[in-house]
Amino acid sequence: MSDKAFAVDARVILNLGRHSIKDHTTALVELVKNSYDADATVVDIEIIEDGIESYISIADNGIGMTEAQLSTNWLRIGYSEKVENKTTKKKRRKTGEKGIGRLSTDRLGACVQIISKIKGETQNGIEINWDDFDVVGKSINDIKIKTLKKPEISVPSGEGGGLISGTQIIIKKWRQSWTKENINVLYEELSALINPFVAANDFAIQLKTNIDDSYSKSRSVKPTISEAAEVEVKVYFDGKDSNIVFTIKDRYNKGEIVQLNSWSQIYSQQHENQFTSSDAPSCGPVEIDLYFYLNKAVTLDDGTKFTLSDLREFLQQNSGVRIYRDGVAVKPYGYASGQGDWLGLGERKARDPSGVSRASYKVSPNQLVGVVFVSRDKNQNIIDSVAREGLIENDAFNDMKDLINVGITVLEAHRFKLNKEVQRTEPKKIEKIDKLASIKDISNKLSDVKDSLSEIEQQAPQQLSLPLKNSIKTIDETITENEKAYGYILGENEKLLSENRVLKGLATLGISTAVFGHETQTSINLLALSVKNIKELFEGIPLNEQALSNQIAVAIKASKAVSAWGRFALTRVQVEKRRFAAKNIRKIIEDTLKDLKPSLDANNIALTIEADSIVSKVYPMDIESLIINLITNSYTACLRMKTNRAIKVTLLPEAVKKVDGYRISVMDSGPGIHPDFLDMIWEPLFSTKSNNNSLKVGTGLGLTIVKSIAEELHGHVDASNDSELGGASVKIWIPKTA
Repeated sequence: MSDKAFAVDARVILNLGRHSIKDHTTALVELVKNSYDADATVVDIEIIEDGIESYISIADNGIGMTEAQLSTNWLRIGYSEKVENKTTKKKRRKTGEKGIGRLSTDRLGACVQIISKIKGETQNGIEINWDDFDVVGKSINDIKIKTLKKPEISVPSGEGGGLISGTQIIIKKWRQSWTKENINVLYEELSALINPFVAANDFAIQLKTNIDDSYSKSRSVKPTISEAAEVEVKVYFDGKDSNIVFTIKDRYNKGEIVQLNSWSQIYSQQHENQFTSSDAPSCGPVEIDLYFYLNKAVTLDDGTKFTLSDLREFLQQNSGVRIYRDGVAVKPYGYASGQGDWLGLGERKARDPSGVSRASYKVSPNQLVGVVFVSRDKNQNIIDSVAREGLIENDAFNDMKDLINVGITVLEAHRFKLNKEVQRTEPKKIEKIDKLASIKDISNKLSDVKDSLSEIEQQAPQQLSLPLKNSIKTIDETITENEKAYGYILGENEKLLSENRVLKGLATLGISTAVFGHETQTSINLLALSVKNIKELFEGIPLNEQALSNQIAVAIKASKAVSAWGRFALTRVQVEKRRFAAKNIRKIIEDTLKDLKPSLDANNIALTIEADSIVSKVYPMDIESLIINLITNSYTACLRMKTNRAIKVTLLPEAVKKVDGYRISVMDSGPGIHPDFLDMIWEPLFSTKSNNNSLKVGTGLGLTIVKSIAEELHGHVDASNDSELGGASVKIWIPKTA
């Protein structure tokens, strides 16, 4: 039997062309990209609607094609010389490598003429009727392409004037009519095709159509503007160093701020309790430019040449974050007609609509213009999707996305600080929020477990041994004790809401419950499961007393764990904690840490305490609130690290300005605090804690409470990244009171 070979059906053209390209604007942009790859300096686009004579013309003054190139290259489906020659003579990085961009003409119309001319030769051309390929069972080789005998070409003048070279594509018998909205979308996509923040003087696009009166005369596709930006943040990764460089500039201050951050810190900030084993993002070298626009006339008062109308038109067309590969935009990212808000900034703003005077401020997507620069050669892990519409969302794409999101957060932090400097905004009062929801939930679940135990006692068979009966009684008594504790806490909350100190203590208790309560919740679930198993064992015949004994032992252990957290919560709000008296500060700290240590041990967090014996008059609840809030933050930070989790607490005497006092320090081995956040972490509702979807989950009250307590005690707070453990360090100085 002889060797075989593939045969290609003519209708495969339909799948590669009109069926694989989303819309006619995308198809036309693909053809303009080909003009860019041909080193054109000007592309003239005409879309003229006139019944059966309607046509589209894309004409450029690029290098053109010979007759042989037209036949052997352009008509060879899948062939792309861009695979071998990635850059043009003008040193442009070519944009397409799949060799199917030419099939965009099929998406636009059934009849296509391609006329081309190279320098020093006459023009040549072909005509294709794409409908000839829409025949079942016909081989692609059987479809003949017509050669134009004396084609006429109309392309823009070359450099220095005169017709030198170029290519014109004329498309008739449209597949789809064009509307004014389509034209505006096309203009938007063409305006973003080339880097909008670098004037591309060597590549101009002209658009003319009779479909929209504003384009009745040839209209230049203008480059976008950046001069009116209030804040500019650049994120740069060179692909080699493990550090990411952040550069921040604004309209009000001279110079720029430069910051360095490690990739591990950035990753952990975006992915709560997840870790990266890599020292650098897998996307490769990338540059991200983010511009924030105030969208007010005051933005243009310092001599910019743009009007407010220009600015608003610019934002309408360009807001969003777009990706540029080798200087050419990658659809659909940042396009209003595509994935305009692909980073979810609108949803993020809707969840927290705070203004810029609040530390939790989020930027509005319609005021942000961003560009991301990558390259095919240097970013080989950034891969096109098969349909040429977007990128594959692999690890490299997600790492790039993390860099963008952190850049946006840095921009927001700078705007917040800038607003304080420029607007002199009055500080907001601490918001008092009831954080006892978790305690109420625990109390309700304990009641459910007690009800289940009651059912067991009523259904217990007579042969149940005395030790088992006593064990069940122990569980019931423990739960009753916990019910009283939680009931007392809830009752105290209702009676003492007017007291500021108690309110802060209760808020602290709620915050710590939300963080450390995971272990308690696990114990409750285990207790509930054990009680359920006990009920089922009672129904078994004969009674399996050993299995029953095992389940009761599990239930007792779980109930004691719940009881321990109940006692911890109860002791935080006792009356004696709210009395101003001379106390040993070290003992208060050690007793508080003793209650928190089981949760730290359960997560392999080593706790070290170095404390002098210092006696001072205090409200014990204040010191406990300070420690609990600081340990809660350090605990969360340590969970972001795979190994070497550690927290160190110190208490040392220290005089400040000849005033005797003491300093409490809490350090951890977490990823630290982003430099732009060091001032913001004390603001109400600002939080750096996020879940695995990069959504903020912290309350943003813990450090606000810490600062408030310290100031009420006539002390002060400080935060830095100079911790001996490698992470954050928070220090509180408080004067001694006799």
